[in-house]
Formats: sequence, C-alpha cells, structure tokens
Amino acid sequence: MRKQLEALRNENMELKLKTGGELSADEDEKTLQKFLVKLREVLQMRAEGRFDQDLFDEYNLGLVQLSDEHMRELYSSFMLIYVEEADDAVLERLGIDEPDETCIGFAEMMTIKLGELMDQPRTVRIQAFEAQKRRKEEQAKERLKAQERERETMAKWAAQTAINERVSAALAWLWPTLQAGDGDISEVRRFKRKAE
Repeated sequence: MRKQLEALRNENMELKLKTGGELSADEDEKTLQKFLVKLREVLQMRAEGRFDQDLFDEYNLGLVQLSDEHMRELYSSFMLIYVEEADDAVLERLGIDEPDETCIGFAEMMTIKLGELMDQPRTVRIQAFEAQKRRKEEQAKERLKAQERERETMAKWAAQTAINERVSAALAWLWPTLQAGDGDISEVRRFKRKAE
C-alpha cells in the first residue's frame, strides 16, 4: 500500500512538472536530492574517463526539473567550485569531496549552462528538454532508416554484380571470337564499338 502511495506521489509530481504545476517545498527538495544523486554519478563517470549517454540524459532531465531557487543555488555553488572558493558546506551539499581538475572543469561548464537556463521558467526548460529528446529520437530513427536503405542498395548492387559476372562468364567463349572478327557481322561491329 505504501509503495502504491509513493508511486502515485511520484506520478503526481511528474505530471505537475510536465504541466507547469507548482511543486511543494518537499517535492522541490526531493527533486533536488534526485538530481544530486545523478550529479555524483556524472562526476564519477567523468573522473573514470567514460561517457554514458543515458546517465547524462537523466542528469539533464533532473537539472531542468529543478526549481528556480535551486537553479540559482546550484549556479552559485558551481561558480564557487570553479573559482576554487567553495567551502565545506557547499561541497557537502553537492556530495563532492575535494574538487579535482575534472570537477573544476565540469563546474565551469555547468556555470555556463546554468546561466543560460536560469532565465527560463521550469516549464519552458522541461518542454525544451523534451523537444530536444524527441528530435534526437527522430534523428536516430531516420539514421536507422537511411542505414537500412543503404544496406538494401548495396544488396541490390551486389546481386546485379553477381548476375553480370555470371553472364560474362557464360559468354566468355564468345569474346575472343568477336574480337577476332568471326561471327555475325553486326555483333562484331557492336563488340568493337563497346569498351566493355
């Protein structure tokens, strides 16, 4: 029963986020905490020198879902990390130990990104993210269709090449005869005009 209630609360919160409804302070904090978990995972991923698109998409979705207040707080926190003036409270809030070069570089990137996002209301940020996600999915589908068409074209070309080779092999006895000028005179003339 509690799991169902929690699932309904989460569904209600997602619906509010998508439709522009206001979240309660508790829901905003819960959204922030979910984002901070993804932030730590992204920082770990970057520290390991790998890239996971699904994780990064989840991170970006969590980012655009943050309240305007949390966006400003995050901007301030990343700016402090970038200029290497973050205190222990800021680092603890974000779940960052001692910022290394990777973390500082990420903080620089995030201050730029957050600076662009802060001027947009949450609903606009979410809608833009969803639209970009749909565009990526459509592009991926188009890419797959193009690859399939290319495979079909290559298969047709290979089949035609195989047919041409079989015809050429079947008529191999005829080429020296026509080249020597023997056989039907119209075929000999035609053979000498074609550079096949």
